[in-house]
Amino acid sequence: MTNKTVIFVLLIAITLGSYFYKSVQQDKFYHKIKEQNKQIIQLDEVVSLQKIWSPKNTKKDLKKLKQIIKPEKVKWVQSSHKLEVKYSNLDAKELNKILNKILNTAIQIKDLKIYQKDDKYNMEILSKW
Repeated sequence: MTNKTVIFVLLIAITLGSYFYKSVQQDKFYHKIKEQNKQIIQLDEVVSLQKIWSPKNTKKDLKKLKQIIKPEKVKWVQSSHKLEVKYSNLDAKELNKILNKILNTAIQIKDLKIYQKDDKYNMEILSKW
C-alpha cells in the first residue's frame, strides 16, 4: 500500500469516527432534553396538586361540611390538621350529601363509621390533611 491509500483510509476512519461521535453526543443531548421536559411536567403537576391540596382550600371545604347540616346534628372537633366530626339523626338524603362532599374534599379519611337506627343514621369521621 502506498502512503496515499494509508492516508485515505485513515481519513475515512477519522471521518466515520467523528460522525459516530457526533451522533452519540446528539443522542445524549436529546435524551437530556427529554428528561428535563419530563421533570418540568412533573414539577408542574406537583405545583398544581399543591394548589388543590393547600390547607387554605381544605379548610374552606371543611367549613362547608359544617354548614351542610343543621348545627344541632353536628359535633365538630378540629385541631391543626385533624378533624373529628360526629353527625347524628341523619336521614338518607343528608347522609348522601355529606358523603359526597367528604369524598370530593382533599382529606385523608382515617376512620369512617356509619350506624343505622331505624330510618336514621349516625356517622363518625376521623380525618387529617
